[in-house]
Amino acid sequence: MKIETQPREDHQVNLIVEVDAEQMDIAKHKAARKISERNKIPGFRPGKAPYDVVRRYYGENAITEEAVEVLVDQIYPDVLKEAGVQPAAAGSLENIEKLDPPTFKFLVPLAPTVDLGDYRSVRKPYEFTSPEEDKVDESIENLRSMYSTTENVDREIMEGDFVLVDIKGESGDKELPDLTRAGFPIFIRKDEKDADWPFPGFGMELVGKKAGENLTLEHEFPKDHQDDALKSLTVRFEITVKSVRGVTLPEINDEFAKSVGVDNVEELRKRIKDNLEAQAKADYDDKYFTEVLEMIKSGATIKYPPQVMDHESEHVLDELKRRLSDQHLDLETYIKMQQSDMEKFMADEVKPTAQ
Repeated sequence: MKIETQPREDHQVNLIVEVDAEQMDIAKHKAARKISERNKIPGFRPGKAPYDVVRRYYGENAITEEAVEVLVDQIYPDVLKEAGVQPAAAGSLENIEKLDPPTFKFLVPLAPTVDLGDYRSVRKPYEFTSPEEDKVDESIENLRSMYSTTENVDREIMEGDFVLVDIKGESGDKELPDLTRAGFPIFIRKDEKDADWPFPGFGMELVGKKAGENLTLEHEFPKDHQDDALKSLTVRFEITVKSVRGVTLPEINDEFAKSVGVDNVEELRKRIKDNLEAQAKADYDDKYFTEVLEMIKSGATIKYPPQVMDHESEHVLDELKRRLSDQHLDLETYIKMQQSDMEKFMADEVKPTAQ
């Protein structure tokens, strides 16, 4: 068996394989037996008809076609081994170059390779700084909110109030279950980093309304939203204010400190500061090492065949379908909502994510 290796620029390789005529002859006899096993030939049991009889009944071309399949299945593992090729996926028979002698052209995707380059020279200063005292003050205010008391008030909603609302999200004439809630609680404040459902700043839109009043809001979600189903989507919200409760915050004193599990205010501030520093350091480390890895990647050479990209794209698409299903949407509807088509969606959204 002779093998010629022809590397390609797309991280695949063509293998031109020439086999002995004797191997082809053996394969043709096996092929004839397989044909006779599948088809009735008068006077012979299945698989027992002589080669010449099968040839007269079904022709030389039929036997040769079957023989190629037999021979390819037989030699392919040995071809990979002799050529020293590590495939990333199943190869394919691209062409039968000739039959005398039998010569086949295989296309084989190569396993991905990574050359990290001079990664040991990568340097990045480590510059963590502890949170300032204002972060401690902010955390204590959050604690006060958690231990606050509320009472119904008959007035317009103000910043600092606690309200219950019914919310119905719609796009076009379709209700969005994931953006619909009954009796949803909202704490009205300008800084809504931790309470951004259904979108940041939603609570402040309610200021000035009273219990029993209705309002309609429209919001366009950003194109880089973390939820694929909401990217660039314009949603209309129908809102009913159910109740408004004024909030009374506890005083910051030793009694309050004891209510949250420490002896005094001084210890409370220290405990909070230690926790903030530990969390801030963990967050900084995550960001720092991610950036270091990006610097290494920028100097690395990563090669993979198109089949690997196709395979990963299927994973991306399957995950999106699963998430859309959880939101009672299907892929076709979602693509229409994005004012796109499947080809453009694959090119603009799926492929970049897979890459």
